[in-house]
Amino acid sequence: QKLLAHEIVTDMLEIMTYEQASILLVSLLEPLQYKSWKKNSEMKERSSTWSSDLK
Repeated sequence: QKLLAHEIVTDMLEIMTYEQASILLVSLLEPLQYKSWKKNSEMKERSSTWSSDLK
């Protein structure tokens, strides 16, 4: 199953131009980056509130 999916993706990438492939990758990765960024900013906010509580 996994191998088949990999083959399909490889075929798709061969058909696509580099530009199209990079656009696809960005559209797939952006939500992940946003999630991790959101998580990081939330953690920063928490740590800043903790440090202000300690003062």
